[in-house]
Amino acid sequence: MGLKAGDNVLLPSFICRDVLAPFNELGLCINFYNVNELLQPLNLENEVKAKAIFVVNYFGFETYLSSFLEYCKKNNSLLIEDNAHGLFSKSKDGLFLGQRGDLGVVSVRKSLPVENGAILFQGPDNKSLQLEIITHSSIRLFVKKTMRLFVRLLGINFFLTLTKLKRRLRKSIYGTEVPVSSNEDELIIPMSPNPADIDKYFLTIDIDNEILRRRELFKLVGRILKSDHVRPYREQLEAGEVPYGFPFFCEQNEVERIKEKLKNNNLEIVNWPDLPSHLVENVPAFYKNLYIVKFLW
Repeated sequence: MGLKAGDNVLLPSFICRDVLAPFNELGLCINFYNVNELLQPLNLENEVKAKAIFVVNYFGFETYLSSFLEYCKKNNSLLIEDNAHGLFSKSKDGLFLGQRGDLGVVSVRKSLPVENGAILFQGPDNKSLQLEIITHSSIRLFVKKTMRLFVRLLGINFFLTLTKLKRRLRKSIYGTEVPVSSNEDELIIPMSPNPADIDKYFLTIDIDNEILRRRELFKLVGRILKSDHVRPYREQLEAGEVPYGFPFFCEQNEVERIKEKLKNNNLEIVNWPDLPSHLVENVPAFYKNLYIVKFLW
């Protein structure tokens, strides 16, 4: 890519902290641009000149590239497209999200029930797909697959009860119900690229059915939360979009009530993103008020 230590890169400030790790490992100088409540960039023309700019397709929804392409043309910058949330989503032009920049990345585990794995797109002229597969056994993945079988037999309430017990046990041991990231996650990539059983899953998944499931679930959650004290990030789906979940903005004093309402429909929410530590105190309030109804376990 031609990037070297000390080069400027430009990332959105609305980002998960662990995304910073590969840039920090390469010794790049990370700068941030802000986004509005539609998660579109603000004033890119006034930002620092960077060798590469990073655009995120949040939650599997297309982020429009016009302002990014103008920035790249002006500054001779590379465009890196983060499509971690949108494995099956396409743009209005019919391209898979992640194929529109100089590099595009997709996180397989965010959309499919596999332990890890990623896809790298190289473009925009070369749309080749690289998928490194190193199959190995995974105890964690085996346990999850086994639990899914019990869920099918015993129902979703069994899973929810089991999850609650697991989180209580984890809290008694580690102090938190779910894993909490640390400052180190911004600096060091946590594991080597070693996907587990990803090829086997791709051979068996009904992709059309998974796309339909996610789109229908998005509509269902929209109906459940309609007229409630929430503001959906998106009201409707475009034809090619396959949502990662149902994102919405909600004041923090309403969160527990919304959680209970969704729990009655066997759904749960998480707050997103886990912001970089040095940005937490200096970001707009809406950065901290976004939640996602999960579509995958």
